Amino acid sequence: MARLKESVINAFAFGTLGFVLMMCLISSYYVYFLTDVVGIGAAAVGSLLLVARIVDTVSVPVSGGIVEKTNLRWGKYRSWLLIAPPMAAVFGVLMFTDFALPAGVKLMFMGCMYIVAHVFLNLSEVAQFALYPVIATTAEDRVRLSCRRVQVMSSGQILFGLITMPMIMALGGGNEARGFLLTIIVFAVLQVAGFLLMAHAARGFEPETAVREKRQAVTVREMARQIFHNRPLVVLVLAEISRNTAFSIVFSFAVYYFKYVARDMSGTTYFFTSLSAGALLGSLLGQPIARSFAKKTTWVIGMCISCAAMLAAWRFAGQTAVFIAFCALFSVGNSIVLNLSSVLFSDVSDYAEWKTGKNAKGIVMSMTSMPIKAAIALAGGLAGYSLALVGYEANKVPTAAVTDAISSLTTLIPAFLALLSVIIFQFYNLTDEQLARIQQQKATAAKQ
Repeated sequence: MARLKESVINAFAFGTLGFVLMMCLISSYYVYFLTDVVGIGAAAVGSLLLVARIVDTVSVPVSGGIVEKTNLRWGKYRSWLLIAPPMAAVFGVLMFTDFALPAGVKLMFMGCMYIVAHVFLNLSEVAQFALYPVIATTAEDRVRLSCRRVQVMSSGQILFGLITMPMIMALGGGNEARGFLLTIIVFAVLQVAGFLLMAHAARGFEPETAVREKRQAVTVREMARQIFHNRPLVVLVLAEISRNTAFSIVFSFAVYYFKYVARDMSGTTYFFTSLSAGALLGSLLGQPIARSFAKKTTWVIGMCISCAAMLAAWRFAGQTAVFIAFCALFSVGNSIVLNLSSVLFSDVSDYAEWKTGKNAKGIVMSMTSMPIKAAIALAGGLAGYSLALVGYEANKVPTAAVTDAISSLTTLIPAFLALLSVIIFQFYNLTDEQLARIQQQKATAAKQ
């Protein structure tokens, strides 16, 4: 079987750059934008984002079903890389538009824009992930594609840390609302361009697959069975929810840590840059570690590093430079595991096809983004409710209890969740040896 071309791998990897910048802005600053720029109360923001993100999470498998059941002219999966990103860009910009509306109406408007933008983002991402096992059919190519993608994502996060706050300040000219709006416009345009690059690279991979799947139509019930009767998939999703929630909480609380604990908002630049540098280092370490150890062992190594790092960050929260260093180490461990993510989902996609005899890559691979969505929902709700619980009031000098609480929330919850993901993943029962046999059987059947 021919090795996947480097140009295809690079296109799929670099095509994620704009998406990473756009999603980092949303995950890192949207809570802050709503509380401190738009002026919505912390508790209301917690409720708004919890509901919106639950709807967003539920829409992920629905998006997978839509992608799986449609056959558009540019390819079953590839077509959505052309259709969905421009719509996601429009509604993403509206998320950061502060219209002069009554308080209640503004709250509803922000929630609706969040949901609609993320539905189109889900369709884009589902199509991207569904193409992974189509274009990368061997274990080696899947690891190459996954690691390259993580390396670009990590580099994108470094770029995000370096440019975002300076962009907001420069473009806003003292007006934070305008700064956020112009920044999201730039990132949204880059997101569209990236998915167009992926669509161009994917030309020629789908026609034969589309014909084969047309003969093997998958019903809605069979799609559901692909998810709920697939133990490796269920375990993987739960472990990924725990891992991603840990990372999302660190991102969500960082802006509050630097504004109210470190009292230096410019520190966010060093923080996000260091976190992303750690992610890049983890992505470089992940490939040799994954080659040397089983996937389950690699997961334990990465998440134990993350857990220990956040416990240390809690201990040294009063020393900003040391705090940033341990958060970067947390990111190293998280990225080691992130290298495995799309590989593992591609593996369980093969397992589902082998077990059921039906190919439903769209619905199975849609679950790749489910943990991220669920994590953002949990982190957003925790951020809003936790801040309200400890007596946080926007733009007011915090009490010592509030600053201590922000430090603890930023570190101890992620440490616990990193450890929890290790425990959950021990129930993952798809071994590398079993997967090799499944892929060999698929290859043999394809030749017949």
